[in-house]
Amino acid sequence: MEAEYPHQQAAPSYSTTATVFWPYATRRRKRAEDGSDLSLASDMDLDADAQRAADKLKAVSEELGHEIRVFSSENFALQPSKLPSADHEEGDDFYELQPADYYNLISNRMGGRKYFLGSFKLTY
Repeated sequence: MEAEYPHQQAAPSYSTTATVFWPYATRRRKRAEDGSDLSLASDMDLDADAQRAADKLKAVSEELGHEIRVFSSENFALQPSKLPSADHEEGDDFYELQPADYYNLISNRMGGRKYFLGSFKLTY
């Protein structure tokens, strides 16, 4: 008996990986006959790509009926990072447990016990 849709057919039972990935493993991306989706390295024009992306975005926003906003990471790349560099090593004092850290650890642990122990009833 055939399934109504081809992706609902049973996968071969000889491999567990084929069972998991089977509906997606056999699908291949189809290319246009004229090869329009393949871009050559000589066709790389950033201004044209930006214009093409803007046109696609406008077409999708008209299709969906509302504005679509795209946030790029260019603004973040220009901002100086406040994080230390990867080459910077922290001193030993950074990893030592301070009294405030110890207090926070113990208070969190005791707060959890309060709720845990309150659920027991002791009868004599």
